[in-house]
Amino acid sequence: MPRNLELTIPSPLKQVFQSCAVFCEPACCGLDAFDVDAFVIYRWFDRPSKPQPDEVLKQLDDLIATVAAHDGPVDSTNERKFDFGHEWATSAECVAYLQTWRAELVRAMAFDADVLERPDARLVDAQRRGQDEFHRTVRRMVSDADVFLCKGKTNVALRILGVIAALDESDSSISKEVKYAREILTKQGKLVDG
Repeated sequence: MPRNLELTIPSPLKQVFQSCAVFCEPACCGLDAFDVDAFVIYRWFDRPSKPQPDEVLKQLDDLIATVAAHDGPVDSTNERKFDFGHEWATSAECVAYLQTWRAELVRAMAFDADVLERPDARLVDAQRRGQDEFHRTVRRMVSDADVFLCKGKTNVALRILGVIAALDESDSSISKEVKYAREILTKQGKLVDG
C-alpha cells in the first residue's frame, strides 16, 4: 500500500491559500472553504508589503512537482498547519486541484494595478466563464465595494455598485446584491427611481 505524502506548504504560498479561505475554515469545510479565484488572489498581492508573485508561483510549481512525483495519497488535514483540510486518494487528484490554483494565480499576475476598480471588465470576464461564475463575481464585487467604502474610497465603491445596480433584479441568484447596490446608491444620492 502506498504511503501518504503529507503536504508541506511554504510561505508566502501558504498565506495566499489562507487569504482565499473566505467561506469557512479548512479544518471545518475542507476545500469548500476556499474561493479559488484570480480576483481573490489579487487582493492578497495588492497589499502594502507587496509580496512577490513570482516567488509564490515558483513555490506552487515546486509543490506541484513534489506531489506529481509521489505515487499515492496526499494528506493535507493537519489542523495546526492550516492547510486544505483534505486528503486526496491519488497524487493526480491533488495535482489537478493545485493546477486550478496555478491557473488563477497566473490570471491574477496578469491583472493591471486597478483591476478591482474596473467593474465592467470583471463582469465581462465572469460572463465568459459561465453563469455560476458570473453570480459568484457579483457577490465578490459587492464585498469589494464594502471594503472600498470602509477604506474611504467612496467613488470606487459607487462605481462598482453602479454596475451591480444595473443588473437584472429578477435573477434570484443575485437579486439580494442588486437590491443592496441600489439601496446604497440611493442613500448616496447616486440612484434616482424612475
